[in-house]
This record gives sequence, C-alpha cells and structure tokens, in this order.
Amino acid sequence: MRFIDSIAVGESLKNLRKQKNLTQTEVGGKIGITAQAISKWERGESFPDISLWPILSEIYETTIDLILAPNNLASVVKNINIVSENIFKEMLTDLNLDLFVYLNESQKTDMINHLLKQKDYDIYIYEIIPNTNPSHREIIVLEIIKKGHFYKLEQIAPYIPKPLNDVVIEALIKKEDFTTLENLEPFFTKAQKELILQKEGEHNGRKN
Repeated sequence: MRFIDSIAVGESLKNLRKQKNLTQTEVGGKIGITAQAISKWERGESFPDISLWPILSEIYETTIDLILAPNNLASVVKNINIVSENIFKEMLTDLNLDLFVYLNESQKTDMINHLLKQKDYDIYIYEIIPNTNPSHREIIVLEIIKKGHFYKLEQIAPYIPKPLNDVVIEALIKKEDFTTLENLEPFFTKAQKELILQKEGEHNGRKN
C-alpha cells in the first residue's frame, strides 16, 4: 500500500481547481458538499470520501492517480515514454494493465479501444476506468451502448460522464430496458427521473 501525502494531495486539488477557474463554493456545489469541506481537503486536513473521487476526476478532467500522486508520477511517465513503443506493444499483446496509469492520454485511448474489442472487455474496463478521464469514459460508454450491453453500464455507473446521461437514458428507453434504468436512477437528475417514470408508464400502458 503506497503512502499518500495529504498535504501534496491537498495542493494538487487546489491547483486543479484554480486551473479550472472554480471557487471552493462552486466545486462544493457540483458534488453536494460545503466550501469548508473543500478547504479542509486542500489544506490536507481531511480526504474526500472514496465515492467522490470519480466526480472530482471528472470535474478536473484528470485521473484519480494523478491527483493522489502529483509529485512522482511525472518522472515515472517520462521514463516510460522513453521506451513507450516496446512497453506499450507488450501491454497490448498481454493485456497487461499494471502500468495503465502511467500511459499518456493517447496511449490510454488506444488501450481502451483495444480492450473494448475483447470478449470479456468489461472485466478490463472495470479495472482501469478509475484512471481514465471524461473523454476516455465517453468512448467506453458509447461503445457499450453500441454493443447493446446495457446491463454493463451498471458496473461503471459512478464513472459515466454527466453529459452522457441523456444519451444513456434515450438508448435504454428505446430498448425498453427499464430495469437497468431503475438501477442507474441514483445518478440521474430529477427531470431525468421524471422522464423515465413517464416513459415507463407509457410502456406499461401499451402492455395492458
């Protein structure tokens, strides 16, 4: 288990917030907590709950690991990039994901597309998705929808980018998969939940 420097993580969170030109109040509003809690994180006095890390990585458009280890990942990535061709080819061939977090964004995209072609792709995707950015997650979600494997969306529900919720809902309503919609409901807005309820009512009316 690696040691996590709370002060360094706090600085990382603060720098990422400032890069996005967001106030502590604005970040707190996006995830439903107070500005005081954000301040404590940034001072290294406390850590976000584990359920909030995917949301934070989405807001700041980075990966969880890059937030947690801001001081040493840059040098590791630099070293890996020097021999990236050989290492990356081996990773693709062996489906070895041990070094996934150290890949650059383009390599991650290529790896994700490769994994999505595998028979048991969901096993690999579930392992790596915490260390992907919103663009990577969009690729994953859209491919799952394209394949029609809607139930697999439940496994990655906390990581589905909010802007894609309407796409997910539309696809599931079209498929009349209200069971999956019900399981994903905690991640939807009030308006989206009302739409689902309306469509489910219409569906049940047609059945009767």
